[in-house]
Amino acid sequence: MKKTLLLYLLLFIAFKAGYCQRVQILNKAGSTEILLDEKVDGFGPVGNISFAIASNDQLDSITFKAYPNLKNLPDSLTGLRVFTYIGNKGQFYFQNYRKGVYSRKLFLTQLKNQSDTTMLTNKMVKCYFSFAIGYDRNKIPKYVIDANGNNDFSDDQLFTLEKRPSTLNIPEGMAKNVAIEYYNGKEVKQEQIMCLLSLNLSSVLNEIDVSVSLPQYRYARVSYEGENFYVCSSSYEFENSVYIIPERPYFKALSNDYAIKPHQISTFGNTYFKFEPISQNLDRIKFISGYSNSDQKVFNVKPAVKTTPRPLVSEQVGMLAPEIKGINVQDGLVLSLNALRGKYVFLDFWATWCGPCIMEFPYIRKVYDTFSSDQFVIIGVTEDDYNKKIKKFLNDKQVTWPIIVKSASTTKTKGYSIQSWPTSFLIAPDGKIIITNLRNDALFNVLERLKIKKK
Repeated sequence: MKKTLLLYLLLFIAFKAGYCQRVQILNKAGSTEILLDEKVDGFGPVGNISFAIASNDQLDSITFKAYPNLKNLPDSLTGLRVFTYIGNKGQFYFQNYRKGVYSRKLFLTQLKNQSDTTMLTNKMVKCYFSFAIGYDRNKIPKYVIDANGNNDFSDDQLFTLEKRPSTLNIPEGMAKNVAIEYYNGKEVKQEQIMCLLSLNLSSVLNEIDVSVSLPQYRYARVSYEGENFYVCSSSYEFENSVYIIPERPYFKALSNDYAIKPHQISTFGNTYFKFEPISQNLDRIKFISGYSNSDQKVFNVKPAVKTTPRPLVSEQVGMLAPEIKGINVQDGLVLSLNALRGKYVFLDFWATWCGPCIMEFPYIRKVYDTFSSDQFVIIGVTEDDYNKKIKKFLNDKQVTWPIIVKSASTTKTKGYSIQSWPTSFLIAPDGKIIITNLRNDALFNVLERLKIKKK
């Protein structure tokens, strides 16, 4: 509760300052370019989140080929581990494919996981930064970050790796400015972003567990048909989402349910708009009006003609879930989300190498064993087939609910741009997504409130 209130307060202070800023007018028809020209240091629309990335030594040799050659790593640290955070994976893989470092197959494989590929450029973009962590001689965890982006740590300072702050307040000096490049639609530019490296609570002696946060966001003040809104974005987050918030003296919780990814639909007032990025860091975006789907325009329909609009299909709350179809690993039968209309469906995207995914299995098992399949169905979608031993993996983890393998040629998951795991969706009997990313006992509690029949 305190985190939420602090988020409201932070946004309110930042946005209140925006009252003296210009208001950008959104066109009722066609497209409008919006400049998110206000940048704020601090946790923004996504709140206090952090994520872990694999150290460079954990990468396979093919992927590692394109990673930077880093100089002058600190020899005063023991247990040294080096990390490179890729701010735009699509651009990184594309430019290294163009250079001949990555194969076409590897590039296309990575492309499948990208929610947006329209902003790739043939120009070289240093869309990453690197850091190293280790222990000093007193066994104090330290880190060094390549702040100026020259791939050389000799001109960078060692800092103590502190525990991740549990609130939205960032201790003074804990977050560091880091140089990173982006393509703005015309040229490659550099900017400074805030990076917060912190020690996870799970870290133990001789095993440092580090998390990465990017506590910085952009916003713009936008007006449509006399009503004002704020458009916010967190640059360089995995999904490149924006959030649209009515201009009010208070703010509702900004959960992931309200994140609008590239090419997805949202509303200003009663009008649908599609969100399109222009620059890779989302300082320039555009909204296109008149869309009821990614390929259907409705503003050209004459008022006298009565039409039944096609339902909106998107991986967003309140919209029809895109089709999922594949072979159930458990029994070899075809699974289809569209065929399950009339039932609640829980979609769980996970991977065999994802620790947090595996930790969710007992909670999903509890739900699967409790509620009747007459009203509720689970479909698990695993990213990989565990080297063609997925059945053994499922047996070992006591997974008994339906599972399909995303990478299988028989699987259809178009419309879902999954960037992190686990990602889940609860879908209502009418096919619309009603909530996302339920964790632990949250799904069980929601199903009880919905009065789903038990076995």
